[in-house]
Amino acid sequence: MIRNKTKSKSYIVHIDAVAVRPDRLRMEFATPVGISLGAFALANKKVSYYTSEDKRVKVLAATESAMYPLIQANIDPYLLLDILFDEKPRGNGWVCSLDKKNFLKTCSNKAKNINLSWLKRELKQRAVEINIPNTRIQLGLKGFQPKVEVGPETFQIIRK
Repeated sequence: MIRNKTKSKSYIVHIDAVAVRPDRLRMEFATPVGISLGAFALANKKVSYYTSEDKRVKVLAATESAMYPLIQANIDPYLLLDILFDEKPRGNGWVCSLDKKNFLKTCSNKAKNINLSWLKRELKQRAVEINIPNTRIQLGLKGFQPKVEVGPETFQIIRK
């Protein structure tokens, strides 16, 4: 769920993700009924994405603003990668606490005004909340495959 705090609107978005450590990520975005909203790929410090609205592939630097066209929020794509792998966010300024089993419980970065909370952990399911100034995102992470088959085009967006 993505909640825009300033507009008081919430959106449910389904995301299928493929990630490879340390820096490759592909996400396919869809409505709850399966209609494609777009795709996003991170590789080699570049982001490529398309939205079903404009149907054009765009390539740009992997910055916080790169995800805005798809989720209407400025989030570093590397932060999402770290969350998927259940790792402390990379970069300076992060302070994290652990739960009784030594899993991440909370992380915050005061300079970036970002707070992360791991709300639930059950078997292969996790719930993580991302709070940034204008947006709150709740990620329901289900399923995990330790080995994923990826091809040369997995981490780039190509529209024909």
